[in-house]
Amino acid sequence: MFCSKCGNQFSQNDGNFCPKCGHSKNAPAPTIPTAVTIVAPNKAPGRTFLLVTGILYIIFGAIAMLWGGVINEAGRAFGSFGSSLAAYGVFVVIASIANIILGIVGIALKDKTEKPKMMGLMVGAGALLLIEIITSAAFGGAFIPTMFIISLVLPALFIVGAAKNHSVG
Repeated sequence: MFCSKCGNQFSQNDGNFCPKCGHSKNAPAPTIPTAVTIVAPNKAPGRTFLLVTGILYIIFGAIAMLWGGVINEAGRAFGSFGSSLAAYGVFVVIASIANIILGIVGIALKDKTEKPKMMGLMVGAGALLLIEIITSAAFGGAFIPTMFIISLVLPALFIVGAAKNHSVG
């Protein structure tokens, strides 16, 4: 027979207690406390960048989609003279869809620290938005400095967020 506390071997004739440590033969073995590891929730360093830029991409994409629809309808109203304007409206709608998709992907992957696969999509959407601004100027639309800044700042912040998460994963 072995003591459940110290492991000492003894016979049943040694009484009710271990002759080495005095532990009762009938007592259950003591529990040994184990180390508890507390894992902090996922703290992706680029989370805020991706969340904020994702939301902004969705907002600006929705606004641009509505504006592209208006431009398209206005172009169609002018007949053959407005065909290029209608084509520009379609392009704005396509670009805005890409921005909305990018925003959704950014929000969905904000907590991921493994290598994000959204860099190509982000660069594509940023390039598409930049092309949209240049195309707007080519079609005689006003060059809006705010939109130009957004087309540079949002992709830059998105890249920073993705790069911060990528460096952890």
